[in-house]
Amino acid sequence: MNNPLIITFILFVLGSMFGSFASALIYRFRTNDKGFWTKRSKCPHCQKELTWANLIPIFSYIYQKGKCSNCHKKIGISYLIHEITLGLLFTLPYLFWVEQFTLLPLVISYIVIFSGFLIVSYDAQYQEIPDLFTFSFMISGGLFGFLTNIGWQTQLVGALIAGGFFGLQYLVSKGRWIGSGDILIGIGMGLTLGAQQTIVALIISYIGGSLIGLILLSVGKAKRKSTIAFAPFLLAGTLIALFWGEAIYTWYTNLTFTF
Repeated sequence: MNNPLIITFILFVLGSMFGSFASALIYRFRTNDKGFWTKRSKCPHCQKELTWANLIPIFSYIYQKGKCSNCHKKIGISYLIHEITLGLLFTLPYLFWVEQFTLLPLVISYIVIFSGFLIVSYDAQYQEIPDLFTFSFMISGGLFGFLTNIGWQTQLVGALIAGGFFGLQYLVSKGRWIGSGDILIGIGMGLTLGAQQTIVALIISYIGGSLIGLILLSVGKAKRKSTIAFAPFLLAGTLIALFWGEAIYTWYTNLTFTF
């Protein structure tokens, strides 16, 4: 099967299925559900087990108008957002690397994206990051960098740059500025991207975080002492650097030399 449109559609569906799984995983992890991996999904309100018809990504949520088919209470829109977002993210590696990478690096890239997505969603909702998610990101990121031959030396330097940068902030502020999870994410960023792209990702992350912070302050949604989850910006910076980092670095270098 060589039709790009069909492959892209299949990957979107697969990604949306993982988005649905991510929602269930986050909920069960947060509620410390003992049936973490084995139990069937339930309505968070009435606890009725969902049938296969309730578990079709995107379609089920829209068809049921965002409500449980049993108790008719509203289901959070985050479920739909997770499914659409991961569906779109799963198409990116194929669109960018279809002619460059073999199957294994592509599969590992999906694991990197999935584990990073879990970190973003959990931190955005609860402003904390489970070690299971960060370690998954680090391991899969390290494996991805190795399989794509960016070089273990540059992987190590990238991990030292980002991990050391956040580690220093953590020590100086005694944990007030950032959490320990950010250090692990930084190490994962370096292992995934290598030194050069990690610097690009960090710059993008801080620019994005600053802009969003200023917007929230201007509209009254945050105060100067408000805490904002930083992991989403780190992972967004990582994703941008992963696909466009080289182009951004080349553009910036040419711009610098021009002036």
